[in-house]
Amino acid sequence: MTINTEQLKIAVCGHIDHGKSTLIGRLLLDTSSLPDEKTNELKKIAKEFGEETQLAYLSDQLKEERERNITIETTQIFLKTHKRPYCLIDTPGHLEFIKNMLTGASQADAALVLVDIEEGIADQTRRHAYLLKFLALPNIIVLVNKMDLVNYAEKKFRQIENELRSLFNELDLKPLHIIPISAKQGENIKKTSRRMSWFHGPHVINAIDNIPNTFEGTLKQSLRLPVQDVYQHDHEDIIVGRIASGALNKKQKVFIYPQATFTTIKTIKVFGKGKQSAHAGECIGLTLTDNFPIRRGDILCADEFTPQTQRNFRSNIIWLSSTKLQQGQTLQIQCATQTFHCKVIQILEAIDPKDLNISKDNVLSITKNQAALIEFTMLSSAIVEKHTDIPELGRYTIEDNDGLLGAGTILAVRQN
Repeated sequence: MTINTEQLKIAVCGHIDHGKSTLIGRLLLDTSSLPDEKTNELKKIAKEFGEETQLAYLSDQLKEERERNITIETTQIFLKTHKRPYCLIDTPGHLEFIKNMLTGASQADAALVLVDIEEGIADQTRRHAYLLKFLALPNIIVLVNKMDLVNYAEKKFRQIENELRSLFNELDLKPLHIIPISAKQGENIKKTSRRMSWFHGPHVINAIDNIPNTFEGTLKQSLRLPVQDVYQHDHEDIIVGRIASGALNKKQKVFIYPQATFTTIKTIKVFGKGKQSAHAGECIGLTLTDNFPIRRGDILCADEFTPQTQRNFRSNIIWLSSTKLQQGQTLQIQCATQTFHCKVIQILEAIDPKDLNISKDNVLSITKNQAALIEFTMLSSAIVEKHTDIPELGRYTIEDNDGLLGAGTILAVRQN
């Protein structure tokens, strides 16, 4: 089964002025992904002022929109290559990066990290690389930008490449590629650059088109379907949600958690059309043969699912609140569509993302922007999984009435 048509979400990150807006503008132009009215507007500008001006204009618009920081949605840019659609998530800063990555359905599957060839590794580069580790994004591509400023010199690129590999090795990360580019000049973006014939890796679009789809691995896992909502139509309950793992077939017997009851799938619909089956990554609507009171936060599982009454899990977290997180504290977790409570049993280690210093002995609390490795125990019913097994059930946010407090990824799960 192939699911390459599923949209891939990519975070675009890096230090300020390293070229994020220019890269996004270039990708939009080179993939012809702009709306017709914007394309016509840019053609007029190019005719009057030249091709370079149209990219500068588009980049300035993207930068202005990001700096206004109106809403989360303004940082999402959609484009499509010949292979599949993408959602680029612009990540302007440390706090905004976490919110964009872990709010709602905007969780990224991969990341592009931009580095200015002249400035090299900056503080924000290090922070973003560190955050990528804790968000457990499996696919990272590093783009060394502004190669035109150094006359496309291989020696300069290799120097920065070695420094980048040292940084990522320090974080136990392995980028898929480190690619020299000039977003402004369009070198190594849509096609292989003749000015950098010494580089034998892929160009940017080729590299992102070959990123493995997140849901390919989850197809082999057991069925998990977090219920997003339930609608009434023609006196029937229509259950909607995105399949987090496995597959679902018409007339299949399923287990409803935490209702602890079995039922059978009556119908499956995708965009209003009936289907015999659906798989991980698809957003679907379905009806059941029994009229159970299903609600948001319930999870449909394969019928062999065995409920666990209470479990511990070990997790990496990023703490964003100005109030300290303390050992013994109870937290409210939002994982997929589930809301439940956990207690901090032990803070195993705390890490400062500024200098990567690690504290392991008798850590009783962490402060804003620190990361930590924590052992939790669950105080209410929920299904959580290792992020490497089922990403949607292995990433979560920590929230209260005032909003987002932190975010995490689950490394291990065990029964008490």
